[in-house]
Amino acid sequence: MTITRATWNGIVVAESDDVIDLQTITYFPRESVNMEYFVKTDKTTRCSQKGTASWYTIHGNGKQSKNTAWSYEKPTWAFKVLENRVAFFGTVKITKVDPKTGNNIPWWKQILPIASK
Repeated sequence: MTITRATWNGIVVAESDDVIDLQTITYFPRESVNMEYFVKTDKTTRCSQKGTASWYTIHGNGKQSKNTAWSYEKPTWAFKVLENRVAFFGTVKITKVDPKTGNNIPWWKQILPIASK
């Protein structure tokens, strides 16, 4: 099992072993996201496949990053799996973490499973 962690400005904003990686985006379960750092904005975007996304600004440690997270609160039926999940953009760093050591797993060990043995 691998833990996926999202960090921003020195803050762990999300951590879970139940993420969905879709193309180059990682979607975290909402309950694994530290929502106290997020404020919903007026911004919405529409994807013809996934539906309407609501956007959030991250606040913490005296800084903010506008419209850096989004969620498909009512996705289309084809992407229902994204309901109650949050994804990040821009300045949020996504890393895979070894649950035993807490250390980041190098990218090459993630894509080449034989290299991690």
